[in-house]
Amino acid sequence: MLALLIAAAVAQPGRDPTLLHRDAGAVVAAKEQEQEAALRRMLELGGSPAEQAEALARLAGLLRSRGLAASIRAQAEADEGNEAAAARNRRAAGDARAEAIARYRELLNKYPRASRTDEALFFLADSLQESGRDREAIGVARELTRRFPRSPWAPASHVFIGEHLFDAAKLDGALKEYRAAAEAPYDDVYPYALYKAAWCRFNQGAFTDAMKLFKRVVDISEKSGDVNKVQLAREARRDYVLAYSRLGRPDPRGRSSSGNSAPNPG
Repeated sequence: MLALLIAAAVAQPGRDPTLLHRDAGAVVAAKEQEQEAALRRMLELGGSPAEQAEALARLAGLLRSRGLAASIRAQAEADEGNEAAAARNRRAAGDARAEAIARYRELLNKYPRASRTDEALFFLADSLQESGRDREAIGVARELTRRFPRSPWAPASHVFIGEHLFDAAKLDGALKEYRAAAEAPYDDVYPYALYKAAWCRFNQGAFTDAMKLFKRVVDISEKSGDVNKVQLAREARRDYVLAYSRLGRPDPRGRSSSGNSAPNPG
């Protein structure tokens, strides 16, 4: 009987939450404004360092989320051809991010020993990047990895730094960051860090090393069941074949393409 009830429930058409809660968006916005007002009031009234640090962190997080939501709306409106609305939301996103950055900096300057400082550094770096301030963002990410090497935010920060170095063709530095990220095999970024480490080795002409790393990505990602990781496994399998096809070819820098012995990351 239970199985029949479950099957019947599955067979029913899905419900549209916007029909059941037509004013949900307005309710959420009102709650957010209420929370923001309370946090600002707490900061005005003062309190213990721990309370003030927590209020600053929560306000900065709220503003960061608001900026992200406004950016998503702006993109959707631009895709629909509504440039006026898109421009308004871009301005709103920029304003929210600007204050989020200021609040994160205030938190880090006033309360350098507050709990979750590593998290504040990570979201500050993210907000700076979203604002086009990449150099500052990298500096903050480096501070995080230096001060909190065992932080749960450190692997993603290493990848973040690695991406900028990779894009600048600074392969040795990028490889170092990807290897550091791959020292945390439990982290979600682990397969991607291995994948980018493989591409560093590929671009350095170390095709055998690249093949080993691509194979590890395939072995890890195919078993995960995660859609994104399965797609990464497909990419890695294709790139493995590409690396294999380069074996034995002359390296344009005059090095052998088959004598590769650099240690695997992770």
